[in-house]
Amino acid sequence: MEKLAIFGGTFNPIHNGHINLAKRFKDELSLDRVVLMPAKKNPWKSSEELVCDEDRLNMCSLAAEGISGFEVSDYEIKKGGTSYTVETLRHFKKVCPDSELYFIMGGDMFLSLERWFCFEEILSLCTILAAARRGGEYENLKIFEDRLKGLYGAKTRVLEMEPYEISSSEIRKMIKLRKDFSCYLPERVVKYIMSKNLYF
Repeated sequence: MEKLAIFGGTFNPIHNGHINLAKRFKDELSLDRVVLMPAKKNPWKSSEELVCDEDRLNMCSLAAEGISGFEVSDYEIKKGGTSYTVETLRHFKKVCPDSELYFIMGGDMFLSLERWFCFEEILSLCTILAAARRGGEYENLKIFEDRLKGLYGAKTRVLEMEPYEISSSEIRKMIKLRKDFSCYLPERVVKYIMSKNLYF
């Protein structure tokens, strides 16, 4: 059975932390495909500084270029409205009935799972993959993982890995302040941001 992982987010912009996380899970779990899924409207984040859908899709495509098994989907963007994970998982369950579904997220999102729309259905549709975004977060993730497994019978996998201590919002601030941000993003994405004058 194919192992298919969806990695959703605003990706505003996508950075090396996102890519490293997805690669690590792909290697650890022998995933066949990792689908980067830019959200149309994230229910958890303000869309104030969000660049257009096309730019975020293009940056994801550039970041995924040349990485075996990585691809990009415009499903949530084309669907429009607020992007709810449960609806995306239902869709992939329908179009890929023979695939085992996984969903990749950072630690902050993982710890908020019980507040997600239809979260129990999310847990029934996929295996949740999470890793710490900040130092010292791993222990809290493991405690929460035990809670999800005990209360809901959730399938989860929390990885201990070196946290990537930068976020998309911090990168946007650096770009606005004309600071060098190139080490945090794939080179193709850096060139795209510069050519389109994004986030300045």
